[in-house]
Amino acid sequence: MNYRESDYRLMLFNVSELQKFDDPLVFWPELRKIDELRLAETGVNLPKDKVLRYIFLCYDRGSPVVIHNKDLIKRKYEAAILSGFELVDKKFEKQVEDVIKCQDPLVNEMICAFVRLFGDDDFAYITSLKDALYAILPSVQLGEIKDIDKVQKLKKEIDTVTEKILVRDNTNNLYLDLYKYIEREKLGLRPEDMALKNNRNR
Repeated sequence: MNYRESDYRLMLFNVSELQKFDDPLVFWPELRKIDELRLAETGVNLPKDKVLRYIFLCYDRGSPVVIHNKDLIKRKYEAAILSGFELVDKKFEKQVEDVIKCQDPLVNEMICAFVRLFGDDDFAYITSLKDALYAILPSVQLGEIKDIDKVQKLKKEIDTVTEKILVRDNTNNLYLDLYKYIEREKLGLRPEDMALKNNRNR
């Protein structure tokens, strides 16, 4: 857990550059353009700087916490501690545990927006895989046995790509929230998409 500053150099947003109480949204103003990350200011009942640090440490592919922890739970707990969340009797408060267990839908939304920064190709690929799956499902439901193998292969590939996008976090709630996020993006229903449409219509 004792990382050197150089260990953070591969991160997209190097949290070692932040002072203890720095606001990441001020330190990196480009992050304010991502509506979901601004949920930390109004929708999350935890210190926003700690929540954002946690997301960066836990879901940035270049984070030393990700690189040095193959065990998901250990990685999440270490990211939480390094973000400034405190253990009391070897436990975090319930709100922090909810974040770690991906039971906070707003933080899940923030995670989805953050990992989006790393993979345009992966997001496009998973969208095409899910479209292909939806196209085959009706024939399977009508008894076309030959398509069952195709469905299984598509589901396996979707899981593989999802796990890559979420940096090996296979928590079911986060999987589902990622698929919802991708679907909203596909339909142009994310907040920034709606704002862009409104600006164009003025």
